[in-house]
Amino acid sequence: MIRDHDRVLDELPLPLGADADVLEALGIAVAVEDACGVVLPEDRITVSDLGSRETLAALLRQLAEPD
Repeated sequence: MIRDHDRVLDELPLPLGADADVLEALGIAVAVEDACGVVLPEDRITVSDLGSRETLAALLRQLAEPD
């Protein structure tokens, strides 16, 4: 499953630019949710959480961990 996440991340326009806003982060969130079959927590749909491949990959790893 992580390998699939990597393929999705490779297709996203990351990193977001310094002038990115919440609408761009929302676009990334929708793409990730659709492609990976996950639901991102609303409080994590921010430019800082979704603006780079590394932070987004870390978030997806957290979501994949069993409770």
